[in-house]
Amino acid sequence: MAKQSFSEALAGLSVEEMSVDEEGRVTISDPETARRLRDAIGPAAAAAEPTNTSHCSPNTSNCSPNVARCNPT
Repeated sequence: MAKQSFSEALAGLSVEEMSVDEEGRVTISDPETARRLRDAIGPAAAAAEPTNTSHCSPNTSNCSPNVARCNPT
C-alpha cells in the first residue's frame, strides 16, 4: 500500500471529529482517520532538548524565550 500524503489523510475529516485540549493536543475520534494521519506524518520526532537549560535558575528568571521548556537543575 502506497503511503498517503498528509492532505490525502485529512480528506473528509470534519471539525466534529476533532477536539483540542488546553495544551494544543488534537484528538481524532475516528480511529481509522487517526491511523491514516499517523501513517502520513511518519514516526514522531523526538522532543528536542531545551537550548536554554544552562541559563535556567529555580525561579526561571533567566529562562527565555519559553519558560515551559526550561528544566532547572
